[in-house]
Amino acid sequence: MLTPADSLCQDPFPGATTVYPGGPVMLDDGSWASASWASDGTGSVNFNYQMSPVTPGQVITGSAWVKGLGASARIYFYDANGNFLTVTGPVSSGTALAYTRAVITATVPAGAVGARVGVTSSVGATRPALTWTNTVQPWAVGEGCASAVVHAASKDLTMATLGSVYGNLSFAVTEVG
Repeated sequence: MLTPADSLCQDPFPGATTVYPGGPVMLDDGSWASASWASDGTGSVNFNYQMSPVTPGQVITGSAWVKGLGASARIYFYDANGNFLTVTGPVSSGTALAYTRAVITATVPAGAVGARVGVTSSVGATRPALTWTNTVQPWAVGEGCASAVVHAASKDLTMATLGSVYGNLSFAVTEVG
């Protein structure tokens, strides 16, 4: 659900700590991440500046590779006005020596329409992901978009019965940001 820039650590949304570019880092599986964020490990970093859309009751999974003893992943939820509602976590999995993947799965609370994935107590973080799934997925560059327009909507009546109307709805979605 993240944009390419968010998933590649190009646009952080700082939490309560100073965040700066950390450069390429080696992960615990031996692969390399091309960019990362570093901090003093005392606060939090939210990765996706543009909130990802969510639906109450839906299960979502967030993750990021983190470094730092006790570093953890979290999911932050927001209402339609952009106001913070609640946060899930932390689920600790960070170590002092290597970048390891911290994962958290949560059910979207009532009133939430947006979510951000973040980390806390991390001195380094990279490769964030947020998916509409109940399990962690292999990391990939995000294919979400920051803004889209729904247009060319049409509705065709298919069938009408006593007390029910059925139809087909079609529309186009265009990325604009």
